[in-house]
Amino acid sequence: MKNLKLFLIPIILFSFLILPALASAQSPLTNLGAAAPEVIKGNSSLPDIVGGIIKAILGMLGVVFLCLMVYAGFTWMTAAGEPDKVKKAKSLITNSIIGLIIVMASYAITLFVVGAVK
Repeated sequence: MKNLKLFLIPIILFSFLILPALASAQSPLTNLGAAAPEVIKGNSSLPDIVGGIIKAILGMLGVVFLCLMVYAGFTWMTAAGEPDKVKKAKSLITNSIIGLIIVMASYAITLFVVGAVK
């Protein structure tokens, strides 16, 4: 019974997360170009282009952070009590969090500077 609960609870939670996305996909396909960023349309200025590029790079850094955290967690879980591997995983988690804080601060600074230049 316990295994069944451990199996059903994630499936139910996943279903509640996915169902709204499926329902929102039923909208008609009108004004598709209205949702496109100005950079794609070609009606943008230099600050918009630079801001878009910086946002894309910072977004990719967020994905790198996620991958590092998953790797560190996997390393910690497979350490089997070896102090060196646990220390490596803790160090990687700490450094990843510090990196995320730096990325978030740079995003905030970029957002402020691009907004001030406009």
